[in-house]
Amino acid sequence: MEKITIKNTTYYKVPAIGVSQKGVAYYVGVISVSALYKVFTVEPLIYTESNYKYEDFDFTDFSSDDLLKKIETDKESHFQRERDETKVRSIKKYLADEKYSLFPNSIIAAAKLKNSFMDDDFVKDPSSVRDEEWLANFNKLPGIYYYENYLYIPERDNAILVIDGQHRLLGFEDFDDVQKDEFDLIVSFLVGMDNSVLAQLFYTINFNQKPVNKSLLFHLTSEFEEDLSEIKLLHEFIRILNENRKSPFCSKIKMLGKGQGFVSQAYLIEMLLPYFLKTKRKSKTIPIFRYYFVNEQRQIMILNMLLKYFIAVQNIVNRNNKLWDAGGSVFTKTIGLGALIKIFPKVMLALMKRRNIENAPDQIDNIKTAYFEDILNPISSIELNQYIGGGSLGLVSRLRNELEKKLQIENINNDYVAKNIEWLNEFYY
Repeated sequence: MEKITIKNTTYYKVPAIGVSQKGVAYYVGVISVSALYKVFTVEPLIYTESNYKYEDFDFTDFSSDDLLKKIETDKESHFQRERDETKVRSIKKYLADEKYSLFPNSIIAAAKLKNSFMDDDFVKDPSSVRDEEWLANFNKLPGIYYYENYLYIPERDNAILVIDGQHRLLGFEDFDDVQKDEFDLIVSFLVGMDNSVLAQLFYTINFNQKPVNKSLLFHLTSEFEEDLSEIKLLHEFIRILNENRKSPFCSKIKMLGKGQGFVSQAYLIEMLLPYFLKTKRKSKTIPIFRYYFVNEQRQIMILNMLLKYFIAVQNIVNRNNKLWDAGGSVFTKTIGLGALIKIFPKVMLALMKRRNIENAPDQIDNIKTAYFEDILNPISSIELNQYIGGGSLGLVSRLRNELEKKLQIENINNDYVAKNIEWLNEFYY
């Protein structure tokens, strides 16, 4: 392995061979521990109150731009996998005491592949490229590139993500630079893979649990995702619901699928995600959020709607029996929350109709929590004991139907949308 400089950026030139398994290609290379220590990260994953970033997030004053900037700014506050001190001590002892302290199995690392941003001439002779702006942008791009049996890894923090072998690397932390430079490791580089595939691999390797913890998988997918997909945006919104002191869900969502809380992140994502997606006209799903999602300037409106809606439900529940905060209401269980989410699009459209803005969707920010309470107040008269103790989809559907009848919104369906709601129609196919 050699170290080279290309236009003021230092790279490790790592000999690598290509491997193909089930049609998927990756590379196996040899790199010194000292080099790995300069380029690797082990993000993510721990989620506790110490990771909260939205406690004082004032959604009433924030714009979508403010939210996107906060997501971007806080990218560096990723979560670290828990360090197993027993395992690290064991590896340190192995390295210190054993005559043949070898690691014949490979570290597994992931990185973005940026070959598409270059051409062969650049690698053969970097000085031949005269576009200084292009070169500057290229060197700033995250990731590594591959050319003629070599991987070029920039010497900077977080160039590669170690997804297996974290503790083996930490076992070298007491070595000085000379000792680290004398120890080579085999590394399998997964380059250019889709983020969802990396999330699944990360999960399988580090959290080999059955059945699959969907909350954890959603969390990992969001952390790996660079673009603001529907799932990543939902993940951020659910973080706000869980962390913000004004939220009715404050510290009540099991973000990683376990711990305290009365609902999991996965349940909320799976229930809300269909409202972001185009749907068939015959479907019962009304894609109420799609219009707002496709325009970044309107995305914050989705969060505003959800917060005001559930604050209204919380107020109604607490006026009657104060069971929301204690998690004792049916509406704080998966049955009740599922039914409330199922009726949300119809409640939203009914409210817009009542406020004469059903074809002025950008005016929803003017809808107040009190307006939601006005339309939702009849739910307090529903006999909820019949829904206690179960969690089936059948019970969710039954409660949904009862809520729609009680609120008189059962006739707000796809036919109603087709005839009356122009801005929603383009999201059916």
